[in-house]
Amino acid sequence: MAHGRWGPLQRSKDPGRLLCCCAWLGTCQKYYFCRENPDEVMKNTQLSLLFISLSGLLHAQSLLDYVQMEQRIFNPPGNAYIYDFAVHDSGQIYTAGSFSGSPDVNMASWPAYTITAQGSTDGFLIKYNLAGKVEWAKTLGNSAGDMEKMYQVTVNDSGLYVQSYMESNQRMGPDSILTQNRYTRVISRLDFSGNYLWSKAFITDKHAYDFPTEQPSDRLEIDAQGNVYMLAAFADSMDADPHPLASHILRKSLGNYNVGLVKLNASGDFQWAFSYPGNADMEEMSIAPDGSIFVSGIFNGSFDADPGIGVATLNNQAVGFSVYATKLSPEGNYLHSVALGDAGTTQQELMDLAVNGLGELFLAGRFQGTLNPGGVGGTGVISDSIVFSYFCKMDTALNVQWIESMGDVHIRDVNTDSQGRPYWYGHFQGAVDVISGTERLKRQNSSQSIVLVKTNRDGHYRGDMTFPSSSTTLSWGVNFDSVDNIYLGGNAAANFNPYFYGSWNGLGRSSFVLKYDTCQTMHNILAEGPLQRQLCQGDSLELRVRFPHQRITGQDWVLYHNNRLLDSNTTGSFWLYPSSSGSYYLAGRGTCNGEDDRLHYFVYVDSVYEEIRRDTLCAGASYQFRDGTTWALSHDTLYEQVYQSAQGCDSVFRTELRVMDTSAAIMMSDSGLISGVERVRYQWLDCNNGMLPVAGATHREFIPAQSGSYAVYVYGGGCGDTSACYNWNIGLDEYRSPGVHVYPNPARDHFQLSLSGGAPVEVCIYDLQGRKVREYPRVTEGENISVTGLPEGVYLLKISRGGSWTVSQPWVLRRDH
Repeated sequence: MAHGRWGPLQRSKDPGRLLCCCAWLGTCQKYYFCRENPDEVMKNTQLSLLFISLSGLLHAQSLLDYVQMEQRIFNPPGNAYIYDFAVHDSGQIYTAGSFSGSPDVNMASWPAYTITAQGSTDGFLIKYNLAGKVEWAKTLGNSAGDMEKMYQVTVNDSGLYVQSYMESNQRMGPDSILTQNRYTRVISRLDFSGNYLWSKAFITDKHAYDFPTEQPSDRLEIDAQGNVYMLAAFADSMDADPHPLASHILRKSLGNYNVGLVKLNASGDFQWAFSYPGNADMEEMSIAPDGSIFVSGIFNGSFDADPGIGVATLNNQAVGFSVYATKLSPEGNYLHSVALGDAGTTQQELMDLAVNGLGELFLAGRFQGTLNPGGVGGTGVISDSIVFSYFCKMDTALNVQWIESMGDVHIRDVNTDSQGRPYWYGHFQGAVDVISGTERLKRQNSSQSIVLVKTNRDGHYRGDMTFPSSSTTLSWGVNFDSVDNIYLGGNAAANFNPYFYGSWNGLGRSSFVLKYDTCQTMHNILAEGPLQRQLCQGDSLELRVRFPHQRITGQDWVLYHNNRLLDSNTTGSFWLYPSSSGSYYLAGRGTCNGEDDRLHYFVYVDSVYEEIRRDTLCAGASYQFRDGTTWALSHDTLYEQVYQSAQGCDSVFRTELRVMDTSAAIMMSDSGLISGVERVRYQWLDCNNGMLPVAGATHREFIPAQSGSYAVYVYGGGCGDTSACYNWNIGLDEYRSPGVHVYPNPARDHFQLSLSGGAPVEVCIYDLQGRKVREYPRVTEGENISVTGLPEGVYLLKISRGGSWTVSQPWVLRRDH
């Protein structure tokens, strides 16, 4: 609910510095980090107290005061619920709500201030002074009344306005309100002393909602001239003109009820009114500084958004309901409208809206599925598989400029400050993204808790206040005064922590308004850059005070690392050369009260290094590299990986693998036996003697001293293999080399054989690892044998003649370069 945000209304002048985060009694002595954008930060300060609560003395970082109202379920019972509150520019607080029994509505101060209900449920309007004490209280009810409530309040320099609900006749200052025993809404104007100036009644036949868990379609706004705007739900019809001798009847069209928008002037005289059909609910309203009116709600089917003679049809594209927004002139004439929702959108709800001084609209809702609002193209598409909330900005013509989604948070109020920057305030259970998009920042709590989030006009996060709670806590309003203090309203079922980063549960079951300051000091000493920094190992970093001249005279800016003083100066510039990650505090005495203001930085240092790993591997085995890549290798391999961090820091990981081919094979050389495997260790074995090692036979080539059967065991790098047994006959020499001659040797691209006897032979070419690389089944004497494609190297020719094999002396292949 956005009540009187502009001009002399409840001005929202927070220049963007949210409060921070220390909880302590007395002077704040402990520092907590509160994350914000580079133009605001949280601070420590000595606290004064104000706390309106309907149940104690509270001291916390930036908690200035509070109002608390009692909710007592034991005898004698006394319950007071705040439904709405308003803050005058001067800082006086006005609360409106309902109560039963005799609750204390001054629990944060002394002495007690008790109000007593005449009926089952009465209404109240209470003013609290700058010290947080009750100045006066007005109650609404009588012994004949069943239910009276005062549930909307707003204030500006011209006076105080409240909307009430009643079911019996009441006397309100100079006016007698006759309800005819029907459900009635009343708009009243009072002076600042609580005297009624006038009251106007509207019989709606629409029962009150169960506050505060339900929100009615009843809203109250005023503009800078004191004109009054009311949204009121009515059952069948409502006379929108409160003058006894005139009437302006709004009649129901479709649905169980309709909602009318009524404008009165500052004297309470009727100006104009209209209602949408029952398939289009008007739920929220906000008034721009130029008097333009923004209304929003949900609809199904289609309806005409132009309340005049024109036609502006909006069609529901979503499943169920779409959210709409309409802009009207101060005279109630149609200007613009927009519908949010597409074929993939379901379960849409409107939560709240607010307009800033530039006429920009900020709207919050809930949805499931996809939501692609017009005007932002593909960048505006958001999708979630469960019900989430969204927050969007529209320009003065209601074109969507940006849209953000967060978790399952119920946004109960949206407001803007004097610079046009929005705040959203709600409650959640579990987790909520207070920063959406790629840089999500989650707040979590197991019980239902409240959260206030600040963004700039572009939707970028500027800070948040998240309040842990051990029970159900409901939010319902955020307001500001003229000196930049923030006021938050809510209801707590049990203990609730108003410090949002402290540890003391200060409130029991109660309704409350919390007042927080917005100190400017930390804005001044905020360094240029984010609060979390990353850099490469060996690099340097500067932390710089944005406005160093705003320190208190005689005080230095100081830099701490892990609570140890590193440096101090008056310039506010500090260079860091960190070798490892760590926390740094930039501190100084500024213009705020209390202890030094501190800004907490965390510096991440990305290590930069080179790693070389050398390893051996058996041929054909698989090897997994550092990045998870797995290869089966048969050759020596060099594998290099380069990792680059987000800061561009490169680290190199190099793996050098020697592949051990131990596939044992035996070939015959000119003089003996030779292993087909190179660069390993060898042990020749006597197959005829139980595979015992042959003494001294540990080289690649082995010349047996006698005929027999021999094998070779090759091993190295954890790999090993034993060849098959090979028969060796001393008599083999008689038909080996003499009958075969290979030429030319060395050769380039071909060779020939000189064969005694002239019969064709079979020729196989082997490399020195024993691998067969070529095979020629029939070669005649003098025939050119092409070896094109073979790489340079040393080879052995195995020649078969009549079933007997012989091995040539090493044969060399060279290429011209």
